[in-house]
Amino acid sequence: MSDRVLIINRIAAIVEPKEPYLAWARALDGDDPSIDSLSAEDLTSVYLIDEDENAERSLQRNWAWIFEEKLYSWHRERKAWPRKRTYKVFREWFDVRLVDLVFDLSDESLVHEEF
Repeated sequence: MSDRVLIINRIAAIVEPKEPYLAWARALDGDDPSIDSLSAEDLTSVYLIDEDENAERSLQRNWAWIFEEKLYSWHRERKAWPRKRTYKVFREWFDVRLVDLVFDLSDESLVHEEF
């Protein structure tokens, strides 16, 4: 770690699936409850979103992409995704914690890759 600590101008959205997402994934698995064999850490993702004085407003600008990424990460066939994907449903399906103070403690440069 260097002596210089950088603060990143992003909000970290920490997203963890709740029971409705898990139930959806279980229904797709059939008899194989593989989602239940994963830990909360395995199912949790962190998304860096635009910094805003109102973190919730920043999340509202990005929730649809996050929702679809979480669905895609479990099942790539869009026909199996829930049709109703609103912000309200997103908040029912996922626990979201917003952290507006993000530190970069690495000496390594950030690398951006296309998704």
